[in-house]
Amino acid sequence: MVQKINGNSRYSDSKILTYNEKKGVKIQYLSRRFIPADSTQTALKVQEVQTGDRPDLLAYRAYGDSLAYYRIADYNLAMNPFTLTTLPGRLLVVPG
Repeated sequence: MVQKINGNSRYSDSKILTYNEKKGVKIQYLSRRFIPADSTQTALKVQEVQTGDRPDLLAYRAYGDSLAYYRIADYNLAMNPFTLTTLPGRLLVVPG
């Protein structure tokens, strides 16, 4: 059975798959997620990383939603969102 994830999540387009082990145990897992290759989103603005920033704080300032940090990470091609905030003064593009 294939299920979908609902809501405002970076995994909302991922499918929930099921693996059936030989002993009859069913294990659910998410299909692999890739960073979107095309940047079809328009840039909203450029945001400078401040000392003490975290990905969720960047997203809250940009969107009013701290859980939307993945949008900034995807647009800036960061596999690990925490690498976005390691260098204060770095300029990040915030997608619309």
